[in-house]
Amino acid sequence: MSPALRRGLGYGLVAAAALVAGILARSLDGERKAGEVSPEIADAGGKAILALSLPDLDGQTRPLSQWRGQVLVVNFWATWCEPCKEEIPEFVKAQAKFKEDGVIFVGIAVDDRESVRVFLKEFGVTYLTLIAPLTVIEASRAAGNPQPALPFTAILDRSGRVVASHLGGLDLAKLETVISPLI
Repeated sequence: MSPALRRGLGYGLVAAAALVAGILARSLDGERKAGEVSPEIADAGGKAILALSLPDLDGQTRPLSQWRGQVLVVNFWATWCEPCKEEIPEFVKAQAKFKEDGVIFVGIAVDDRESVRVFLKEFGVTYLTLIAPLTVIEASRAAGNPQPALPFTAILDRSGRVVASHLGGLDLAKLETVISPLI
């Protein structure tokens, strides 16, 4: 291998490593504060999420548009997702804390119904969970999910616009930071 080819290959590897590091950093710090969501994501993401109609655990179709006018926290997750397992107890706490303030939590499980049913019982999930095929990730992409990955959370204000989105696990403190100004 010639020195020029070796040097070019080395630069290519460094560039690829930088790209991967950037993607990983973005996925680990994917939170956007209310002022950081672009108008395109705020509008298109809100429309995409509110256009969803998905079945609950009993098979009843639930349109997310029914919660327009309330603060809506939508969490895309799966039972096999380790960061999802870590954040779901935080969502249970946040849902209990903000329930009386017009904040609705909806989990969208990209999984099969029976696995979800067992998981919800084991983790004590008290908020509504809907079942969705993998194609639902496109709605999360419109809401700011930079890659088809889980968990992903979008928070919509009372007018149905995405005000914050986060790829990766969330904790109660981060949820409070975004939700509190909306209630």
